[in-house]
Amino acid sequence: MIKLRKAFTELNLPAQYEKDSDLKTLETWSQENISQDIHFRGTAPQRYDEYLAFTENFLDNFLAHLPANFMQYAAQHGYDRFISLNSDSTKLNEPDNYGLTPLHQAAIKGYLFTVRALLKQGANPNLSNSQQQLPIQSSLLLPILHDEELPQLKEEIFFELFPVTTDALTKQDNAGNTLLHQLAAHGFLKIIKKLLNDNPQLAFIQNNVGVFPIHTAILNQQPEVVEFLLSIKGVSELSDSKNRNALHYAARYGSAKIVKMCCHMVANIDIRDSEGKTPLLLASLANNKEAVAVLTEYGAKIQP
Repeated sequence: MIKLRKAFTELNLPAQYEKDSDLKTLETWSQENISQDIHFRGTAPQRYDEYLAFTENFLDNFLAHLPANFMQYAAQHGYDRFISLNSDSTKLNEPDNYGLTPLHQAAIKGYLFTVRALLKQGANPNLSNSQQQLPIQSSLLLPILHDEELPQLKEEIFFELFPVTTDALTKQDNAGNTLLHQLAAHGFLKIIKKLLNDNPQLAFIQNNVGVFPIHTAILNQQPEVVEFLLSIKGVSELSDSKNRNALHYAARYGSAKIVKMCCHMVANIDIRDSEGKTPLLLASLANNKEAVAVLTEYGAKIQP
């Protein structure tokens, strides 16, 4: 710790941005000694301030006063270099109050290098959190607002974890959701195609309320995923616990594009759910005007 602080001090960097060479030195030092996962954007002065604050927080607050849950903290903040050099394996799989291990934390954040460092040090990818989700499932979570490169990083993390995760394909969380439900929710079409090419049966696993991945894709407005899943024989006919199929879901929640896709795949556009409601009635009740227009165009009848 002392050596690292001394090495940084010897860089003799100014407290504020002065020239690009200082920024380059600071950025390189941070990536070589703290994190390959953390990058800052903005003007040169802004980036300099961010890197300086990040580095000083690591040296003065983290390293100088290692918390009891230091591996959790390191994973949450993307300190892959620290993890790579830390030989204490006792904290590698220590969960927090929600059952999240350091590997869960790094996967959620999208810290690819941190995930690799944890795996190399022996972190267990087969431990579930309190929701019975594995780190590979955590790797698929995407915040509503995110940087454009985050989905790609998440894909790479997925493929790091997939070969070492037991029962990744069939594992269901507390809600009964599988890996495919989460992939469908967040639009990871590349992974979906790869998995279903070898395991088409995954499209036919429902969660605890009878929702299939096709329904999840519609609920989350993922038209490309919807189109691909509908191409699998039998998917358009899958119904939930209320006997609602893809068209019922599209009528309530989908865009015009998704409704059209579903209309092409059903034999009866006026099919009723267990409550006797047709897709057109569901669209009307949900005030989904786009869906009402499309269904009417395709010949849906007004329910008496």
